[in-house]
Amino acid sequence: DHRDLHSFPHDALPILVDEEASVESYERPLSSVESIGKYLGTAISPQKTKNGGFEVLEVLRGGLSDLAGIKKGDILIKIDTYELKELDADRLAAYIALRYNQKQTIRATVLREGEPLRVEIQL
Repeated sequence: DHRDLHSFPHDALPILVDEEASVESYERPLSSVESIGKYLGTAISPQKTKNGGFEVLEVLRGGLSDLAGIKKGDILIKIDTYELKELDADRLAAYIALRYNQKQTIRATVLREGEPLRVEIQL
């Protein structure tokens, strides 16, 4: 279930920029979870799942996660060598931002229907 930029629900993470809105209308800084979603082109759960990962709630059509094959319902459990159960959202967001700014590829592991699946996300 993929959505394009204009069909994302307004309350979904991340906050996506409306081209016609002014900078003043975006007063609240993004949370770590929203930042992760912004960089990856997804909306992810604000709370970790029982296995320590983050559930993918939405995937932006044409976004980086969509291009990598990530789907709604996947559970993000690992980024590169880091198990997400061992990282808080702040550290994960900082790591993804660093890799994004360096335009590097990250290797993500998701659980899809209980089975691990490795994908590469070109940032």
